[in-house]
Amino acid sequence: AECAGKIGTLVELLQGKLSKAVMETVTDRTHGLFPNPREITMRCSCPDYAGMCKHVAASLYGVGHRLDSSPELLFALRGVDHAELIGQAIPTAAARSR
Repeated sequence: AECAGKIGTLVELLQGKLSKAVMETVTDRTHGLFPNPREITMRCSCPDYAGMCKHVAASLYGVGHRLDSSPELLFALRGVDHAELIGQAIPTAAARSR
């Protein structure tokens, strides 16, 4: 709902590119899609007493790698259907281009 009317162009959206206005909304520190640090718990059952053991570091690296290769997974992690967002944006973008 916050991104309605902020889609740059339909072509960019279909290519997986987001306008600057949409990116600002998605990356907003309080209401964006990225988790707040309080939402991330770094615990492991290994005997390593470091703040971040090698298992937690490897998990974070793995998540980062998956998001780099498939950024739409961020929407899935936050319970948002990216295909539905695109479907809703197409009529809005088409109407604005007339």
